[in-house]
Amino acid sequence: MDTDLLKTATGYIVSSLFCTIGIRAIVDPVGYSNDFGIPATAPTRDYVPVVGGRNLALGLGAATMTFRGERAAAGVLMCTAVVIGVVDTWISRRRAGRMNSSAWSHVIGSGLVAAAGGWLTA
Repeated sequence: MDTDLLKTATGYIVSSLFCTIGIRAIVDPVGYSNDFGIPATAPTRDYVPVVGGRNLALGLGAATMTFRGERAAAGVLMCTAVVIGVVDTWISRRRAGRMNSSAWSHVIGSGLVAAAGGWLTA
């Protein structure tokens, strides 16, 4: 199997996930916030599209780097994005008072992004 092809596909897959999560937060802020673990109420609903913009920007940046053949740079971006996942996990856990499904989804997602990013930098 062609490792270069697999790395390119990995870059696009992770980029697509970031973009999809970002777009969902922009177009369905209430649903996204419920899945995130912090349901948005009317006064706080405006923060959710901001989170969506962040994720969409990460996805577009990683996709652009992958397209340009700069897979290692995309991998570094993915590895640094793990910080976001760690903070998201911490906030979700603190709000729930325990490791609930939302917090675990951040742990799993961050682990997968870290693994993909690390592999792309190798």
